[in-house]
Amino acid sequence: MTRHILSILPAALLIVALLPLPIGYYTLLRIVVTAIAAWIAWREGNNGRRLVAALFVVIALLFNPVFPVHLNSRALWTPIDLCASGIFLFYALVGFYRQRKRRGSQSHREAHYFPPQDSGYLGE
Repeated sequence: MTRHILSILPAALLIVALLPLPIGYYTLLRIVVTAIAAWIAWREGNNGRRLVAALFVVIALLFNPVFPVHLNSRALWTPIDLCASGIFLFYALVGFYRQRKRRGSQSHREAHYFPPQDSGYLGE
C-alpha cells in the first residue's frame, strides 16, 4: 500500500509545477520524481512487469537532476508534467484497486474455510 500512496506525491508535485514557481521547486521536483520513479521501476522490474518498469525508467531519466533534460520551453514541459502526473496517478489507482480486490478475495476465502461460530443454541 505504501508504494501506491507514495506515487501520489510526485503526481501532486507535477500538477503544482504548472504554476510559475522559483527554480528551487523544480529542482526539488526533479529529485522527488526521479527517486520515486526509479524505485517504482526497480520494484516493478523485480515483479516481472517490464513494461511498467520501462515506463518509469523513462520518467526517471527525463526528470533526473544529475543530467537534466533542458527543453527550454514551458510549453513543452506542461504536457510532459501532465502526462507524468497521470501515469503516477494511474499507477496508484491500479494499485489500490488490486489491493482492494485481493482483500475481497481473501475475505471470501476465509468465509469459505472458516464458517461462522456457533451461536450457542443447540440444534438450531
